[in-house]
Amino acid sequence: MMVAEYLYFRFNKRVLAIDIDSQANLTSAMVAADRIEQLKGESRTIYDLFQAALTGSTDLLEVVARPPLVVSNIARGLTAPSATLDMVISVPDLAQLDEDMLEMWEKGESAPSEFRYVLQRALDTVIEHYDIIIIDCPPGLSVLTSNALVASDYYVSPLIPEPLSRLGIDLVRRRVQGLNDREGLSIKFAGSVLNKVMYYRKSHGIEAPKLYGAQVGNSQPEPYERYYPFHYWIPDAEALRKLGDFENDDLGTGKFDSINAKYRSTGPLRNNPGSYLSRDAEEGTRYNLYDRLERVALEFTERIGLDL
Repeated sequence: MMVAEYLYFRFNKRVLAIDIDSQANLTSAMVAADRIEQLKGESRTIYDLFQAALTGSTDLLEVVARPPLVVSNIARGLTAPSATLDMVISVPDLAQLDEDMLEMWEKGESAPSEFRYVLQRALDTVIEHYDIIIIDCPPGLSVLTSNALVASDYYVSPLIPEPLSRLGIDLVRRRVQGLNDREGLSIKFAGSVLNKVMYYRKSHGIEAPKLYGAQVGNSQPEPYERYYPFHYWIPDAEALRKLGDFENDDLGTGKFDSINAKYRSTGPLRNNPGSYLSRDAEEGTRYNLYDRLERVALEFTERIGLDL
């Protein structure tokens, strides 16, 4: 969510965000509930795109939500006229896709050949309209995840500093390597962003430094290139969970009048004194979430080679 917002509101990029997770967390954070219902009623969701693909039709332009529909709860202000923030929303119905395909096979019908290329081929029809397309994937591996991966040049993994989260990235990296080898692709790993970090938890205080190649006590560090973590991490802040709602939208076009107002509204957050995760030398003992997230967005653009 925040990378798409920074690229549009701060750097005037043409951005398309696509949600292919049936939990639709990105959708609910970027589009008001009544608009989601409107798009669902008009069959303009990622589920409808994949459903159409089962019968041989894919037209991404039919499901892209663009102005005048408001994407993000930040009011569109003085961005460049050429900039845009569009979206393809998800709905819980997407979880039905696997069942739809199973029913086809049970009836003796065949799914479209090369179904994992549905999203890539759909994107080919709109890619010239955008500087960047960001796809939010479900946490597990599935035909939807494969669709997103084969349509991508790079992928970034969120990483909670816990062993199970690390195992998940290892699994994804093996899947991508398999796709690259079998399909002749060159999908690149652009790294992991430490997310939901609770620096005050002992386990996070041990696991997080290991991901950066540091040793904590008798715990052995991981090779830095294995997870390639971003320099800055994102905290598990209650304030972050509240920033995606559309309540008290007094502006009529967005709850916040600027990206600065949205992410500075949390107030200063505390760096972890004396910890490997501390960024005191660069940010001081307390930092603004706005500045931290902008640094993450900037590092993201550097890693994928996007010119600002």
